[in-house]
Amino acid sequence: MQIKLDGNMEITAPIASAYGFLTDTQSVSGCIPDTEGFKKIDDKNFTLKAKVGIGMVRGLFDLRGSFVKKEGSAVSYTIEGNGIGSNVKILLDIQLKEKGAGATDMVWDSTFELGGLISGVGASIIKKVSEDKINIIITAIKSHLESAAK
Repeated sequence: MQIKLDGNMEITAPIASAYGFLTDTQSVSGCIPDTEGFKKIDDKNFTLKAKVGIGMVRGLFDLRGSFVKKEGSAVSYTIEGNGIGSNVKILLDIQLKEKGAGATDMVWDSTFELGGLISGVGASIIKKVSEDKINIIITAIKSHLESAAK
């Protein structure tokens, strides 16, 4: 099963700060809800565990993440893993555009590929949970950046 989500958000922070934050895996990992055990492997790769609960399917996923692209004002992550009889692959692309006066427009899109037990829950439920999680992450990134810019 594949789910695609996208959006954009204005951040009251300079583009250089936003890019610096987004290319620091430890900083970004702090914006992902219900995670534990973040481990930075090198400047490009990391691992962590995430608690997942969709319907009656609940448990921990072991995830491996890495930068696919880190150039100019674009950042792309891929995150893959498995747990609770399921597997997931997430691709997150973020484009930053300077808006002037210390503001940055963050345009993002993501693709979730799910397999195993979790894909049997139902597409509408999975899409709703995925939307909620990605919105929590994007809002947390915005909050961290705007707090740091003050």
